[in-house]
Amino acid sequence: MPDLQAVVRFKPGTGRADTDAAYGVRLLTVPMNCHYEKKDKSLDIAGKLGISAIRTDTLTKEAQADYFVAIVNRSDTIIGKREFTLDLKWSGDQRRIEITDELHLVIPLAAGTSGADYAILLGFQLTPEELEYNRAHLKLPGSD
Repeated sequence: MPDLQAVVRFKPGTGRADTDAAYGVRLLTVPMNCHYEKKDKSLDIAGKLGISAIRTDTLTKEAQADYFVAIVNRSDTIIGKREFTLDLKWSGDQRRIEITDELHLVIPLAAGTSGADYAILLGFQLTPEELEYNRAHLKLPGSD
Protein backbone atom coordinates (compact mmCIF):
# COMPACT_ATOMS: atom_id res chain seq x y z
CA MET A 1 0.00 0.00 0.00
CA PRO A 2 2.39 2.69 -1.25
CA ASP A 3 0.37 5.71 -0.08
CA LEU A 4 0.44 4.35 3.47
CA GLN A 5 4.17 3.53 3.70
CA ALA A 6 5.13 6.88 5.23
CA VAL A 7 3.79 9.53 7.56
CA VAL A 8 4.95 13.13 7.99
CA ARG A 9 4.09 15.01 11.17
CA PHE A 10 4.30 18.78 11.34
CA LYS A 11 5.33 21.29 13.98
CA PRO A 12 2.48 23.07 15.78
CA GLY A 13 0.81 25.69 13.62
CA THR A 14 -0.94 25.75 10.29
CA GLY A 15 2.10 25.40 8.02
CA ARG A 16 2.19 22.25 5.91
CA ALA A 17 5.19 22.90 3.67
CA ASP A 18 8.09 20.45 3.78
CA THR A 19 9.99 22.97 5.93
CA ASP A 20 7.21 22.76 8.56
CA ALA A 21 7.77 19.03 9.14
CA ALA A 22 8.87 17.94 12.61
CA TYR A 23 9.56 14.31 11.66
CA GLY A 24 8.76 11.61 9.15
CA VAL A 25 8.53 7.84 9.44
CA ARG A 26 8.77 5.25 6.66
CA LEU A 27 8.18 1.51 6.56
CA LEU A 28 11.14 -0.36 5.11
CA THR A 29 11.55 -4.08 4.53
CA VAL A 30 9.32 -6.82 5.86
CA PRO A 31 10.97 -10.23 5.48
CA MET A 32 8.33 -12.82 6.41
CA ASN A 33 8.39 -16.54 7.14
CA CYS A 34 5.27 -18.63 6.82
CA HIS A 35 4.55 -22.07 8.27
CA TYR A 36 1.40 -24.17 7.86
CA GLU A 37 0.10 -25.65 11.12
CA LYS A 38 -1.75 -28.87 10.20
CA LYS A 39 -3.21 -29.38 13.66
CA ASP A 40 -4.85 -25.91 13.80
CA LYS A 41 -5.31 -25.57 10.01
CA SER A 42 -3.70 -22.15 10.16
CA LEU A 43 -0.78 -20.17 8.82
CA ASP A 44 1.79 -19.04 11.35
CA ILE A 45 3.56 -15.95 10.00
CA ALA A 46 6.55 -14.20 11.56
CA GLY A 47 8.45 -11.23 10.27
CA LYS A 48 10.50 -8.17 11.07
CA LEU A 49 9.26 -4.76 10.06
CA GLY A 50 12.01 -2.23 9.41
CA ILE A 51 11.19 1.38 10.25
CA SER A 52 13.18 4.55 9.60
CA ALA A 53 12.34 7.84 11.32
CA ILE A 54 13.95 11.20 10.58
CA ARG A 55 13.43 14.33 12.60
CA THR A 56 13.90 17.74 11.07
CA ASP A 57 13.04 19.64 14.24
CA THR A 58 15.64 19.14 17.01
CA LEU A 59 13.03 20.13 19.61
CA THR A 60 11.23 16.87 18.83
CA LYS A 61 12.70 14.31 21.25
CA GLU A 62 9.88 11.75 21.34
CA ALA A 63 7.04 10.91 18.99
CA GLN A 64 4.62 8.17 18.05
CA ALA A 65 3.29 6.70 14.84
CA ASP A 66 0.54 4.12 14.46
CA TYR A 67 0.65 1.38 11.84
CA PHE A 68 -1.64 -1.50 11.02
CA VAL A 69 -1.38 -5.05 9.76
CA ALA A 70 -4.47 -6.32 7.94
CA ILE A 71 -5.29 -9.66 6.40
CA VAL A 72 -7.46 -9.69 3.29
CA ASN A 73 -9.03 -12.53 1.34
CA ARG A 74 -9.18 -12.94 -2.45
CA SER A 75 -12.12 -10.53 -2.70
CA ASP A 76 -10.07 -7.86 -0.84
CA THR A 77 -12.29 -8.09 2.23
CA ILE A 78 -10.43 -7.34 5.44
CA ILE A 79 -10.85 -10.40 7.66
CA GLY A 80 -8.55 -9.22 10.44
CA LYS A 81 -6.72 -6.05 11.40
CA ARG A 82 -4.46 -5.04 14.29
CA GLU A 83 -3.02 -1.63 15.06
CA PHE A 84 0.34 -0.98 16.69
CA THR A 85 1.97 2.13 18.14
CA LEU A 86 5.63 2.89 17.53
CA ASP A 87 7.38 4.89 20.25
CA LEU A 88 10.16 6.96 18.68
CA LYS A 89 12.96 8.54 20.73
CA TRP A 90 15.83 10.61 19.43
CA SER A 91 18.81 11.45 21.63
CA GLY A 92 21.14 14.44 21.48
CA ASP A 93 21.62 15.64 17.93
CA GLN A 94 20.61 12.29 16.44
CA ARG A 95 18.66 12.90 13.24
CA ARG A 96 17.71 9.39 12.11
CA ILE A 97 16.71 6.28 13.98
CA GLU A 98 16.04 2.85 12.57
CA ILE A 99 14.13 0.26 14.52
CA THR A 100 12.75 -3.21 13.96
CA ASP A 101 9.34 -4.31 15.12
CA GLU A 102 8.63 -8.05 15.41
CA LEU A 103 5.42 -9.26 13.79
CA HIS A 104 3.63 -12.51 14.53
CA LEU A 105 0.32 -13.39 12.92
CA VAL A 106 -1.84 -16.49 12.87
CA ILE A 107 -4.34 -16.83 10.05
CA PRO A 108 -6.98 -19.52 10.55
CA LEU A 109 -7.70 -20.98 7.12
CA ALA A 110 -11.32 -21.34 6.07
CA ALA A 111 -12.32 -24.74 4.65
CA GLY A 112 -11.16 -25.14 1.08
CA THR A 113 -8.62 -22.30 1.21
CA SER A 114 -4.84 -22.09 1.33
CA GLY A 115 -2.32 -19.38 2.12
CA ALA A 116 -2.51 -18.24 -1.51
CA ASP A 117 -6.07 -17.04 -0.81
CA TYR A 118 -4.88 -14.33 1.60
CA ALA A 119 -2.65 -11.26 1.57
CA ILE A 120 -1.10 -9.17 4.33
CA LEU A 121 -1.29 -5.38 4.08
CA LEU A 122 0.87 -3.02 6.13
CA GLY A 123 0.67 0.73 6.43
CA PHE A 124 0.46 3.73 8.68
CA GLN A 125 -2.88 4.68 10.15
CA LEU A 126 -3.25 8.10 8.48
CA THR A 127 -5.71 10.93 8.79
CA PRO A 128 -7.34 12.07 5.52
CA GLU A 129 -5.02 15.11 5.56
CA GLU A 130 -1.91 12.94 5.98
CA LEU A 131 -3.00 10.69 3.12
CA GLU A 132 -3.60 13.73 0.90
CA TYR A 133 -0.13 15.06 1.79
CA ASN A 134 1.49 11.71 0.87
CA ARG A 135 -0.28 11.59 -2.47
CA ALA A 136 0.71 15.16 -3.31
CA HIS A 137 4.29 15.31 -1.96
CA LEU A 138 5.94 11.97 -1.38
CA LYS A 139 7.51 9.87 -4.08
CA LEU A 140 6.94 6.36 -2.79
CA PRO A 141 7.89 3.04 -4.38
CA GLY A 142 5.00 1.74 -6.45
CA SER A 143 3.17 5.10 -6.53
CA ASP A 144 3.95 5.82 -10.18
